Amino acid sequence: MIALIDLVHSYPLYHALSSTEEISRGSPQKNLKLVLDGNAECGMVSLIDYFKNRDSLNLISGPNIHSRGRTISTIVVSRGESLHHGSRIAVTSQTETTSFYLGQILKIEFPQSEMIRCSYNSAKELLEEEQFALVIGDEALKAYSGDYRIIMDIGLHYSRLTSYYPVYSVMVSRDKISDERIGTINNASFNSSKHIEESILEGEERGFSRELLVSYYRAISYTYDDIIRRSIDYTYMNYKKRIL
Repeated sequence: MIALIDLVHSYPLYHALSSTEEISRGSPQKNLKLVLDGNAECGMVSLIDYFKNRDSLNLISGPNIHSRGRTISTIVVSRGESLHHGSRIAVTSQTETTSFYLGQILKIEFPQSEMIRCSYNSAKELLEEEQFALVIGDEALKAYSGDYRIIMDIGLHYSRLTSYYPVYSVMVSRDKISDERIGTINNASFNSSKHIEESILEGEERGFSRELLVSYYRAISYTYDDIIRRSIDYTYMNYKKRIL
């Protein structure tokens, strides 16, 4: 079984793989447990969770979640204010990877700013806690139809600042997977572009606009290549600096 993330960004990947594979869909944290417990052959987990469990996991050179420009679903929002030195940003409980990228940005551009961990996920709830909010995934997509100011697209800002791409989730396994098996998974995932339209229709059923979904699926990519490998290595280098 392959464990994928149950968010809009993975709809095309789900449809591409489900024609030939047994698929489960859940949160990155649930997927991590399935893989570590041996209940999934491989699964999509957050990049930071992979770093934390590198001794127990194999990184698969296969499907991952990244963007090469705007991400669209990783954003800082406010009710109109602009970021400034000393800003306090409420951070959704759903993320470690995106908040890590935001931390890298703030360290350079707004070093006196602070991220405040909250148990909430929606822009509305987070902005009741602080003046600014980091929202990700489907909650970020919902924010585009709300009365919020989109201050920063984390993916775009991070890639411009570092010249590396933001990789959010990676596919991992507990046991070694053969190159042939990885090739089979990759061949199926390459067909994800054929499933954009049905994914858009599925997203529209959840209340997202077609225009937003079209832009989103142009922004998100699953392909693993040398640029993505180097981006992961660069992030790991900075992650190690933070925890030492």
